Amino acid sequence: MKNIVVVTVLCLGMAGLAAAQNEAAPFAEPAAQAQNDMLAVHSIAVGTAVSDKALQGEAKTFGASVRIVYCLTKLNVRTPGNIKFIWHKNGNRVKEGKLISVEASPLFTTWTATGVSAGSWKVELAGEDGTVLSSAEFTVE
Repeated sequence: MKNIVVVTVLCLGMAGLAAAQNEAAPFAEPAAQAQNDMLAVHSIAVGTAVSDKALQGEAKTFGASVRIVYCLTKLNVRTPGNIKFIWHKNGNRVKEGKLISVEASPLFTTWTATGVSAGSWKVELAGEDGTVLSSAEFTVE
């Protein structure tokens, strides 16, 4: 009986520790988003503008009148490093941005923009070594 009580107390203690660790996180990391030792991607989305670190006109399809599309990302940066954005149109790389230095922060927000025309587009967030961490796809009619 004594062994059962000890095991039960240990199990409850471990469950409480796991719950406390989950509560300590600044916000939950979506399982579908990429993670590496340097950072976790919380969100990546495209729209027609960025104002006060918020994406405006978020969509997956843009009309022909849209000339510039913005990509906004929110990251949990564990250690400082560099990232870059890579833009593709109809499966072909059309633009690779310069390296962006990111500082350790539970909510680091950055964005990029490019001129667009009709076609299928994808913007990738990549590490300095080119490893794709996350991406967003959209269409311009």
